[in-house]
Amino acid sequence: MAALAACAFLGACQDICTEGSTDPDCQIGQEDLDAAHSDLPETSDEFTPEEDLYCRCMLFSCHDPFHDTWGVEDVDAFEACLIEISSVPLAGQETSTGNFQECRLKACQSATPDCDAALGLSVCR
Repeated sequence: MAALAACAFLGACQDICTEGSTDPDCQIGQEDLDAAHSDLPETSDEFTPEEDLYCRCMLFSCHDPFHDTWGVEDVDAFEACLIEISSVPLAGQETSTGNFQECRLKACQSATPDCDAALGLSVCR
C-alpha cells in the first residue's frame, strides 16, 4: 500500500508497482525518494549511497516509525538515521534474512514495506 501511496504522491508509477503486488522488482528507487524529499541535505562521503537510500526510503515509506525512532524534524531525523544505519553490518552479499543493511533496505523498498523489519525490530525476511 505504501508503494501505491508513493506512486500517487509522486504522480508517477511503474506498472508493476500496484497495491498488493508481490513482485520483488516493485521497489521505490532513489529518484522517487529524491523528488519526495528534496529538502534533505546531500549525504556526505561519510555515508554510502545505500545508507542514504535506506534513510530516504524509511522517511518516505515508513514515515511514522521513522519519526518515532529518530525524531520529529526531517533533517535531524534523517541524520540520526544515517548514523544508526552506518553501524548496522553489511552482509557483503544479497541477503534475505537477518539484521543487515541490505535486508533492511529490501524490507523498506518492497511493495508493502515491513517497517518493523526495516527498523531491525523483527526478523528481516
